[in-house]
Amino acid sequence: MNVLEEPRTVEATGVPEEFIANLALKIIYFNGTMKGWQVAQAMRLNFSGVIDPVLQELKLQHLVQVTGSKDLSRTSFQYAITEKGSQRARELLDRSRYVGPCPVTLKQYVQVVKLQAQNRPKVKQEQVRMALEGLVLSNEIIDRIGPAVNSFKSVFLYGPPGNGKTSIAKAITRKLLPDNIMVPHAIYEDGHVIKVHDAEVHPLMEDEASQLFEASGLDKRWVRCGSPVV
Repeated sequence: MNVLEEPRTVEATGVPEEFIANLALKIIYFNGTMKGWQVAQAMRLNFSGVIDPVLQELKLQHLVQVTGSKDLSRTSFQYAITEKGSQRARELLDRSRYVGPCPVTLKQYVQVVKLQAQNRPKVKQEQVRMALEGLVLSNEIIDRIGPAVNSFKSVFLYGPPGNGKTSIAKAITRKLLPDNIMVPHAIYEDGHVIKVHDAEVHPLMEDEASQLFEASGLDKRWVRCGSPVV
């Protein structure tokens, strides 16, 4: 399985089924009545292989109920949370306030980060000088920036206010770093969720609705972004 291929079974998500069910319940709790496809879209998961069996299990436990459907397609079934489901959702929220797209596993995150680093071309010193032209910097500083960028690790710029840190960071981000990286909405590890994607830090390459439309066969828990800068 390609590391960014859409998971079509609960097992393929790498996340426990109980976690997915709990997340679906919290999403329905906050949104009211939702169609099956809307739950799948909110969680960025395949409907037939992942969300549908999860919703059926929630229904069997009397945590949600089907309140209607415009046709016979299970994707259009409307689900509403029951009183028992609302109580359960509140208990879950006391443990974790996370409500959003299903997270990826830490293992998958590490795999994707490594693959992106391997496929990223190294910048040359001439590119560094061109990117920083217009800034008054010593040759010593310029010579340090290239190796720092090519290390494929975080670059920490420090010094007193007004010494050009922000200008250098913007120049590096806009001209030297890749403008197309994959970032997950969140990471799951040992029962905990870590939010990763931050719209203020990870600028989307295009609006997420367009990305979801184009991402046929790809894991929609990831979004295409520009390189982050803080």
